[in-house]
Amino acid sequence: MNQENMRAQMQGFLVRGLPVIREGDDLASLIESLFELQDGDVLCIASTVVAKSERRFRELKDYDTNLVI
Repeated sequence: MNQENMRAQMQGFLVRGLPVIREGDDLASLIESLFELQDGDVLCIASTVVAKSERRFRELKDYDTNLVI
């Protein structure tokens, strides 16, 4: 395939079904078990995974939904 016919491609996936990641979990192995990564693939992981592993999150029920700003 020549250069003119090549197109850049980007795909995004929402990963469902992963457990809450905890400190010491092998995140790479968990992700690898869900996807067939190939040479040249770029993997972006949201900081949410790290925050949750450090227990820096709140349950929705902890917020006052009647508060108006």
